[in-house]
Parts: sequence; structure tokens; C-alpha cells
Amino acid sequence: CEAWGVLESVTAVVGLLLVAAGGVVSWMSGWRVTRLLYEFCQWTPPWHGGGGLPWFLGGGHWASWATYADFACGGVILLGLIGLGLAIKKAYNDDPRHLMSLGMVWLTQGTLIIRVLVALGLAHSLSLVHARVREEIKGLLSRCGSAILEVGQR
Repeated sequence: CEAWGVLESVTAVVGLLLVAAGGVVSWMSGWRVTRLLYEFCQWTPPWHGGGGLPWFLGGGHWASWATYADFACGGVILLGLIGLGLAIKKAYNDDPRHLMSLGMVWLTQGTLIIRVLVALGLAHSLSLVHARVREEIKGLLSRCGSAILEVGQR
């Protein structure tokens, strides 16, 4: 793909849409999913519990910024857990012994390590999104008649 700016922009938009989808799941559950995710990560942000509907969904004239923060954090944590699950599945399919190091980290650090693992899962899921967007753009350019010579090179 010759337009790397387009590739990164589309990846960012898709990533934001996935975070928003996770936020919608949290909001539709009455913020129960967000509370469960915060408890799972053993983290209670100072803004948690703002509640209420955003103004564009019929809430008050001004929505609390805490609602947006819960919305975004719920989406980011959910996307990170999905990425973590996909990374664990890939490691298990490659060689189940790879999971032994994850188990050792879990045993030595306890459940607080989940914060780091969620961040790594988020990076993994965004890298998968980036690869998928690159494939789709390459296919679109091929169908439109552009010759793709070296896809992986910049």
C-alpha cells in the first residue's frame, strides 16, 4: 500500500470503533460490565460511578465526563481482554508450553499482573486490526487495478 497514512488512519478509526463497541456493551448492561472489568483489574478509577445517559441519548443537557470516561475505559479493557484471549489461543495453538511462562507470572505476581496483560492484549488486538486493514486495502487496490509489488516494505 503506497498510502501509509491512509492505512494508519483507517486502522485508528477501526480501533476507535471497536473501543466504542465495547463501550456500548458496557453502557447497555447498565455499566455492570464496566464494574466487572474494573473489579477484574482491581482498579477503581476516581471518576467511576458517574452514570446517567449521555446528552445525545436523551440524558440531561450536559453529560458527566465520568460517563464518557467509563464508556472509553470499558471499551479499552474489553478490547484488551479480547486481544489477550486471542494471544493466549495463538500461543496455545503454537506450543502449549508457551503458556507455562504466563502461569508462572500469574503465580508470582498475583492478579495485579492482569493490568499489564490487558495492555499487552490491547496492543495485540490493535496489531491484528492493523494487519487485517492492510489486507483489505491491498485487496481493494488490487481490484481497482493498482499493482502491489512489495506489500510489507516501506
